[in-house]
Amino acid sequence: MRQGLLLLGVLWGQVLGIGRSLGPGGQVIGGDTVFPAGELVLRYRLPGQWQRDTFLFVVRNALGIVARGRLFPSKAFAGWAYGRFSLRKAGFYVVTVHHARTGGRVWAARRFYVLSPPYHTVGQVRAYHNALIAKASPPQQLASPNAAEVERALEEVRRPLPTEEALPVELTQEDWALPEVEESLSPSSEADDFLNDDELNLDD
Repeated sequence: MRQGLLLLGVLWGQVLGIGRSLGPGGQVIGGDTVFPAGELVLRYRLPGQWQRDTFLFVVRNALGIVARGRLFPSKAFAGWAYGRFSLRKAGFYVVTVHHARTGGRVWAARRFYVLSPPYHTVGQVRAYHNALIAKASPPQQLASPNAAEVERALEEVRRPLPTEEALPVELTQEDWALPEVEESLSPSSEADDFLNDDELNLDD
């Protein structure tokens, strides 16, 4: 199972990119698996028969959904779709891509870290993530015909991460507060005019 997840991560990583901003060629700038808190952008390679469709993305941490939005097909860069979201809290996250007509199917996924005070290193974020899991209630099973695909994608974010050393973590009430997920994010036009300002409705 572990090897299967790693293989899926490699394949998904080839079609879904995360970065700090977008370049003039439509590429993500600052692409990595570790980011400072703030705004992030997504670049998704659209499947061949779905290149005019708007896909959805969902960002989760160990506690639940922290961001979601739409991936808008680009007019300037055929075959690619773009979206953006913002995270202010440190953590280990997974972003999954979905389509409204295919239920819980996961089309792509990426896992990444966000650094924010008082957690300035990946080791500190891992310890923080593990502390959340240790005190969190068991996750509820997702009610969806294809929920197994989402569960597999979320397996890593719901279990402890390896750490080089035991770091003390004192959790506060704020650590348990999930943000109010914005239904609509206002995208910019860094790479021409390929994003628009539609609203997200996951119930479509």
